[in-house]
Amino acid sequence: MARRTVRLTYCAVLVGACVWLFTHPQDTGRYLLAHPVLIGCLGAPWVLAGGWWLMTRKVFDPAGRGVKPFRLMFREWARLLLREDSRRWRWSLWLLFVAAVWTSTRSRTIIGAAAPMAAWAALAWVRGAVVARPRRARVAVMYATAAGILKYTAHFKPRKDRPAMGPWTHIRVRAWRPGGVPAAVRVVYPTGLNVTDAGLRRTLLDEWNYKVCPPSADDPGLRWHASWDGRGYVDLTPFVPADPEDVRWQGLVLPTWSLFLMGRDLDTGRWVEFDVNTESPHLLVAGQTRSGKSSAMESIAAQAAARGWELQIGDFKTHWLRWNGRVGLVEPVASLDLEDPEQSPVFAIRDLLERADAEVQSRKLELGRHGVVRFTNLPSGKVFVPRLVIIDEFLALVAKEKGKDPRIRERNAARDQILSISQRLAVEAAAMGVFLMLGIQRPDTEIMGGPLRSQFGGRLACGEMDVVTRRMVLDETRTPALAVTSATGRRIQGRAIFRAAPGLPLTAIQNVWFGDPDAAADLEKYLPRSTETLAGDR
Repeated sequence: MARRTVRLTYCAVLVGACVWLFTHPQDTGRYLLAHPVLIGCLGAPWVLAGGWWLMTRKVFDPAGRGVKPFRLMFREWARLLLREDSRRWRWSLWLLFVAAVWTSTRSRTIIGAAAPMAAWAALAWVRGAVVARPRRARVAVMYATAAGILKYTAHFKPRKDRPAMGPWTHIRVRAWRPGGVPAAVRVVYPTGLNVTDAGLRRTLLDEWNYKVCPPSADDPGLRWHASWDGRGYVDLTPFVPADPEDVRWQGLVLPTWSLFLMGRDLDTGRWVEFDVNTESPHLLVAGQTRSGKSSAMESIAAQAAARGWELQIGDFKTHWLRWNGRVGLVEPVASLDLEDPEQSPVFAIRDLLERADAEVQSRKLELGRHGVVRFTNLPSGKVFVPRLVIIDEFLALVAKEKGKDPRIRERNAARDQILSISQRLAVEAAAMGVFLMLGIQRPDTEIMGGPLRSQFGGRLACGEMDVVTRRMVLDETRTPALAVTSATGRRIQGRAIFRAAPGLPLTAIQNVWFGDPDAAADLEKYLPRSTETLAGDR
């Protein structure tokens, strides 16, 4: 608002002066000839403005030809004086300038206006030195960061017709924010590099965020958005991320049958959606203990149930037993038998997957009778209800035991069956309207081989992970950093990195969750128990 007021004042003064000059040309000429010092005072800013224009249009070249560092500093100081008046310097400079003009109208010698004009020039020089030096240091950091990641020395080799490289040739700051933070930056991008390299682009942004403009008192959470035009330039603009810390579900369900809310983007604060129909039919959720993995899976299951989906749940532990009797559950949760704790849940989960596989085969026959490939193409009279099969703690479920005891061999045989059925469902079930969601702590290749893991295009990496585990979960060599602590050092639960399908960008999100520590209150509110109690819940 202050900058707009100053600009309007400039325009009003300029228009008024022009009107007066045109209406009183003879008086204006006689007055100026009688006060030559006033001509010098009024002409000094115009001389500087012309010099700034000359340095901008004729000498300074963003492509990197014929620019010298001292010329760049002159251009920077001229711009500071004429265009970027901050509130700290503006009134001092204007008061000195007005004092010089007023003194020149009262005296015909230069001595009267010399003192305020000298003070004005000295203050302008001090301002240029104070403001431009940290800006120049910031530009040097930008250049060092870009030169290392974008390999300037390999792609911009010195030649006779090309001057030496430097910040003044490859970094152009179009505007500055208060506090010495650039408001818009253009970086030269070597055309020899592939602009579609997602890993390189992500690395440049990460380095730019944490080296060029680290968090400070002025900008505690500043991040950057990059626009790659493919013509040899990268335009970078800063923004303050939304950084949500608590995203509640509150019964929100999207109208499309295949869309799920995963959480909110940490940068923009917008909802991040996952479409099992157009992106990836199956989802792999990975995370260590207390990373928010089970809470994220429960929120997805609740959205499916609230939309009218059928649910089948297998849990190696007892976390999901409170789902028994809820809306959408077609059978009791396959988990630890509380009446017979010695009985391993491996057999119950194997039987659940066999029933899910039998449902898939039945639907496949029905699709064949109608001559369609996907369940969404069935005629209106015959509709299959989408079904979500959830298996939590998959690593503990299929990890084989060692020993020659017959019971151990029986459990290991059941684990082999679970892996075989899971792989078959991952390949065939989506076309029949049956979708999978697996929860696992670490998707090791010994446990979850390539043929099975490749079918789970949707990936959700929850909480803190080491670099190797995160690469294993997301199938990416370069993954973005995930901030799991607040500015006060408090640990934030529910942070995750989400990928909707192979080839799509990775997004840091705050997972949606119920909000209640044990989810009991929200389960009763949004998914009450059905009036007909299931047999396994009696």
